[in-house]
Amino acid sequence: MTDLPAAQRADIVAVFLPPLLTEVRSQQADAGQTVKTLWRTHDGALVESVLMRYPGRATVCISSQAGCGMNCPFCATGQAGLTRNLSTAEMVEQVHAAARAIRDQVAPGDPDVQARRLTNVVFMGMGEALANYRSAVAALHRLVDRPPHGMGLSARAVTVSTVGLVPAIDRLAAEPGLGVRLALSLHAPDDELRDELVPVNARWGVAEALDAAYRYYQAVGQRVSIEYALIRDTNDQAWRADLLGKLLNRRGTSLGCRTSSSPGCGPAAFPQRCVTPVAGKSTEHAGSWRRPPDAAAARSGSLEFAGGSQVPQWPDAVHVTHVTKRSAWARKNAISR
Repeated sequence: MTDLPAAQRADIVAVFLPPLLTEVRSQQADAGQTVKTLWRTHDGALVESVLMRYPGRATVCISSQAGCGMNCPFCATGQAGLTRNLSTAEMVEQVHAAARAIRDQVAPGDPDVQARRLTNVVFMGMGEALANYRSAVAALHRLVDRPPHGMGLSARAVTVSTVGLVPAIDRLAAEPGLGVRLALSLHAPDDELRDELVPVNARWGVAEALDAAYRYYQAVGQRVSIEYALIRDTNDQAWRADLLGKLLNRRGTSLGCRTSSSPGCGPAAFPQRCVTPVAGKSTEHAGSWRRPPDAAAARSGSLEFAGGSQVPQWPDAVHVTHVTKRSAWARKNAISR
């Protein structure tokens, strides 16, 4: 604006157009391939994003809220409470920042074309994206819509995680022009325990959440992930593994599961089983945990389970992922049992 004094233009821009996100600090792991960044918004709220680079792809995990109101007791963000919802622009800016970081880090002439661009986005950072529905959906459109209206990412490369807000899952399934992937944070196959681990379960129980995830698959046709955090002596019992397999197989599921478990969780504490319909009859089989072939993965405690159902209604629709438990959970007083 040339009608403003030149000496004051920068100050006016700073007041009326503050930066969406300002980097506070960052932490690196895996020789710089994983970078977690703490951002400060224009009003002082703090959020995090994580950029993870792998051979042939790069994923950014972004936040949808500053804090979280879901109050899950094993989650540090949930225990901190909700500060506010993030705007569409603040969510998209986390993706833009990751894309710029990849561009700046890649050496000129790198033969790996995929290493030069951001390929995947997951809404698995701070907050419950579906509790900030309008802004999150607008951000999704900015990611998957074709240029110039969006970034043109594949809908298959974008995943939204939820604790199981059933009406919002159904609403997302009906959104035109999206078709992104869904992840359901289950963490327990029974209502008694999930009521404690994921308090929103008191409103929409395990069966309702899984049915909503199934409906999402039917409507969108994209794989649904079931997230399960193994917590020692809390949700890693054999009978819960049995129940998890039965619940998923009952919905015509094909299971393929990878888990990185903490000490005390794994083959001995969580021997997975599933109910596998064979030749028209249902027989219970004990699943077999096996170490991966490479020694590095074996030393890290990574485990793989091969099991599944032959029911064809939902082939390859569910991918069950287990993540390492939070070390703070060793303090048993985190939940009143």
